[in-house]
Amino acid sequence: MKKIIAFFMFSMSVLSFNAIADGEVSSKSVNLTGYLNLSGSVYVPNQNSYASGYVGGWLSLKDSTGKYYTNNTYINVNVNFYVNGSYVYVTVYPNQYLSVYKEGKYVGSVYINQSVSLSGWVSGNYVNLNGSSYISQFVYVSDED
Repeated sequence: MKKIIAFFMFSMSVLSFNAIADGEVSSKSVNLTGYLNLSGSVYVPNQNSYASGYVGGWLSLKDSTGKYYTNNTYINVNVNFYVNGSYVYVTVYPNQYLSVYKEGKYVGSVYINQSVSLSGWVSGNYVNLNGSSYISQFVYVSDED
């Protein structure tokens, strides 16, 4: 059994060396974090009806070292809800891809789909929705280090 394990370990080291020698790039997992603040004013036709509109906000993510990051990107999200009263509470999902960079070089992309809860009070025929969420997403990036 020890011989099989030793052979396996030796084979893996040879394969790793060959990949590096051939110029192949490895990948690693990076945790990107940031805050997404969404806001927008949505038209409300009347009470006991459906309303639809858009909320938006800027999002920038980075890892703990600051080496990996996304550009500051405007996130625009469609929101649909039913109005039955003067207070609105709704959850949206951004569903957005962001490019990931390391020191200015593109190394991958991350898909953001974490929920953001929005709320606001109906005033006349509009509701101003606001909400924020801490975004934390793991992404596999190419790594030449």
